[in-house]
Amino acid sequence: MLSYPTHLADRYTGWNLSTQADAIGLEWSRLERTSRNLHKTPIALGTYDPFGPAWTSWALAAQQHYSLLANLEDHTLDRYSIGDRPWNMQYGRYSINFVAIKGSTVQILEIHGDDESDLTEAMPKKLGKPFLLETRALVSHFSFGPQSKGILGTDLLGRYRGFANEMVCESGNQKFPWTGFE
Repeated sequence: MLSYPTHLADRYTGWNLSTQADAIGLEWSRLERTSRNLHKTPIALGTYDPFGPAWTSWALAAQQHYSLLANLEDHTLDRYSIGDRPWNMQYGRYSINFVAIKGSTVQILEIHGDDESDLTEAMPKKLGKPFLLETRALVSHFSFGPQSKGILGTDLLGRYRGFANEMVCESGNQKFPWTGFE
């Protein structure tokens, strides 16, 4: 869902992507897929950079989650397809928000402080094995430390839970809010 807070809809003045207090109590509205206002949303400031604005921004993270939820509801997950074969990262740094490692590799891992760099750059080079992305999988990472307070101020956990209860979980396995989160 391409989203923006409704109170900014008519007076876009920019986003402070690190002010987490701004997230508390916001209502997010869906932009139509044909909207020409995407540049007025937090995602316009996103970059393909592990240390870019998304690293700390609750607003960028929230917009990505609302987009995923909209595509789940619309049955349009094909929009996330980047191929049908593993993607070789060529020893370049990549996010490890969700990673699977063979047990035999875990036994020889050496983590020296920057786990992301060690797992995606240093260890693959040392082992002579590429770090591969499974392009047919889709995983959503809820938040990273600096984003957490702002993200928890949105209705995202409730929306994910509602989707799971309606579309995935059996009646005897419904999900309920965790104490302290909602």
